[in-house]
Amino acid sequence: MAEQKLLDLISLKLNSGMSEEDVRTSLDGKGWSAGDINGALAIYKIQKSPSPSFKRYERIPSLEASASSTTTRIFQFVIIIVLLVSAPGAYGLVTSIFIPAIKNEPVVVKDSLKGYDLLRDVPSLIPVAPIGTKKVAVVKDTDNVVSSNPVQADPSQSIKNEPKITSTGAVAAAKPTVIFKSDQSSVVVGSRILLSWKAANATSCSGNQFETNDRTESSIHVRLHGSTQFTITCVGSGGSVSESTTVATVPATTSPTPTPTPEPTPIPTPTPVPEPTPTPTPSPTPSPTPSPTPTPAPSYPTAATTSAGIWEKVKASHDGDTVLVAPGAYSTLSMKNFKFTGSGVTIKSADPSQPAVISSIDIQYSSGLKFTDMTFLALGGGRAVNVINSSNIQFQRVDIHGDGTRNGSASLFRDSSNISLKDSHVHNLGFGVGHLTVSSLNISNNTIDHIQSDGISGGGSSNVTVNGNVISSFFPLSGDHPDGIQFYGGDSNVSITNNTIYRGSGSGIPMQGIFLERVTGVTITGNAMVGTLYNGISVSEGSNTLIQDNFIQGYTDYPARIIVRGASANATVRDNTTQLISNFEDKGPNPGYVETNNTIINAVSPGSTSDINAWLSSHGRSSVAVSVTNHSFALSDIWTNIAQRSSKTLTASVLNAIDSLLHLIQDLRS
Repeated sequence: MAEQKLLDLISLKLNSGMSEEDVRTSLDGKGWSAGDINGALAIYKIQKSPSPSFKRYERIPSLEASASSTTTRIFQFVIIIVLLVSAPGAYGLVTSIFIPAIKNEPVVVKDSLKGYDLLRDVPSLIPVAPIGTKKVAVVKDTDNVVSSNPVQADPSQSIKNEPKITSTGAVAAAKPTVIFKSDQSSVVVGSRILLSWKAANATSCSGNQFETNDRTESSIHVRLHGSTQFTITCVGSGGSVSESTTVATVPATTSPTPTPTPEPTPIPTPTPVPEPTPTPTPSPTPSPTPSPTPTPAPSYPTAATTSAGIWEKVKASHDGDTVLVAPGAYSTLSMKNFKFTGSGVTIKSADPSQPAVISSIDIQYSSGLKFTDMTFLALGGGRAVNVINSSNIQFQRVDIHGDGTRNGSASLFRDSSNISLKDSHVHNLGFGVGHLTVSSLNISNNTIDHIQSDGISGGGSSNVTVNGNVISSFFPLSGDHPDGIQFYGGDSNVSITNNTIYRGSGSGIPMQGIFLERVTGVTITGNAMVGTLYNGISVSEGSNTLIQDNFIQGYTDYPARIIVRGASANATVRDNTTQLISNFEDKGPNPGYVETNNTIINAVSPGSTSDINAWLSSHGRSSVAVSVTNHSFALSDIWTNIAQRSSKTLTASVLNAIDSLLHLIQDLRS
């Protein structure tokens, strides 16, 4: 999946007009090796190569040397030996491609990612023409012969005397197989079981009575309320396969209440005849003090109590309805093909002081849903919120965080429209809010902190508003490229306003402020930042950019600046308060560049916030409350050390407890 993510990212960047060299530069330090990047670029070339008339399974021509060239044959075997010695993965390349090719046997490339695994560590082989002195041709199911290598194709020369390689048909794909099992065959009603599966020769798997998220290998806990048959179906190019398992439930046993043994009735003692007593003067009888009525525990008779219950209530809803969710923890919630118009349907916690906790939510092909006063978790490095091919989806007053290891990501909004995230808290994650090709996206008034890399990032989106967010306290690892706000290409009509970005507490490692590449029509106004890396605001290869009334101040360890570069067109930089402004002509002049009425200030010592707070006050905004120096004691350093050393052995609950303890100590110290 990591290779597919890299391939998707490179496709987006290249399709937006970015050069290969710029792609390598932008991905440097993002967690992929140079071999990964070169290999993915090669796969992109293969996928984009102009061969529309070929079938899906194309034949690689054999590497036929001239009959009289013994030297060439020896050279081919030398190449094979060098590959086997020097390159990981070359053995598969040699045995699957070169040896059959030398023997004039057909080779079928079934899967581009498999080819990428073979080629990733020897990228220099990709553009090299096939070995041999003769021109090599590929034949479709007709007799027309065309060159398989555009470098060798020569329309002026006849190849009619060359041997043809005729199609023998694609190799039949193997049928999928799947191992599907439950850790228990019989449990007490209300208990949980663990379902696990592992499929081969499959591209996706779907489950009946449980959710697979299209994964071909995984496991999931399911709580049983009755005997249930679970079925998994896995599909691949060779067909499909289904397996089932049934888990029975038995009622919980209760011990009968023993019948108490009656005590014998005592014989009453005769009552002595009392002496007559004088009649006392009666005193008024006080009114008894009533016993206080205990406060009953809250109940939510109409609220959903399971993920399946939420799904059923939403399914039965109409426009304008509200679905209440009782306090508690819920498994993954899948919302697919729900279509509401008008005001839509609201899903919210029945008690906002005890929000429902959803392990993750997957929304696809749906519209008209709003989630409020809820918590979403990213467990085990996964994603808390996933929205794909949907419209009119809103999240408000939600809490999105990880499981204590600062892995995973908050959200991905993709191929959708009219999506919003407002008034929410995103924290303790590897990555924050992500978006790809979204129309009308609004990310406003959120707090984003304790992130490893990138608070808000994405590309290919239009009509985007990023307003009033407070972003701070990043914890990047070695090789990360952390950005408060990043757009990496293909975006248009973007408004980034009134955001506050500062280094904050923790290890004192800064992040960049606002980092934009190839964005058309962007307004950057009213933003304030202190203690960032060099690029407070950076615009590269953009057009029609306004940078106005922003505050950028660096600490003495990293001066901060506004920089316009990459031949950006029609950029205006005015009325800003900053440490440095750079009109950098690294790719030639920035046509239409205007710079006027800016105020230059000095850097301040790490931890100083007096200047930024004065600027925020003058703009009617809240001040920055947290400030530490690079050399101060940081609880985050303790956490990072524990997580890196112990995450393979400690359970998530233990890590959560440690994280809570560290935050409690932080609160006491402040």
